[in-house]
Amino acid sequence: MESQENKLFAQAAHPLNWYEVAKLMHENAHALYDMHQGMVTYNDGVKSITRPTSNRSVFLLAAFALENLIKAFLIYENPSYIEGGKLSNQLLSSHKLSKLQKSVRKYRLPKELVMSLKRWRLESTLGQGIPVLPLFTEKQKNEQ
Repeated sequence: MESQENKLFAQAAHPLNWYEVAKLMHENAHALYDMHQGMVTYNDGVKSITRPTSNRSVFLLAAFALENLIKAFLIYENPSYIEGGKLSNQLLSSHKLSKLQKSVRKYRLPKELVMSLKRWRLESTLGQGIPVLPLFTEKQKNEQ
């Protein structure tokens, strides 16, 4: 029989919660992109490129949103990924978006987006000490 604590964890890790966090991150990425924060110019000795200073933050936030969305689909298809009061290794072992999306059976990212993720190498910056679980149970919040 499953403990009450494990049931609470499973409720907190429900795919809809992952989706809601993904949606919030996506909205925040849009807000950050639309906010004028100044410009930065990169010069490689031949060509100068001027961009808004928020670009890297926007890409990271958008990538985290996409990761949470993909993991929502994975949990929806594989409820066992959140059993036992913890996230499965299948969710925690990779932050590579192109690899994660291949695990989802019913949803595929557009090929152009997958190729862009690989080209930008954005995937390598994910999962460096930043928690991706959208909601924690009260006990977990207090333990942190």
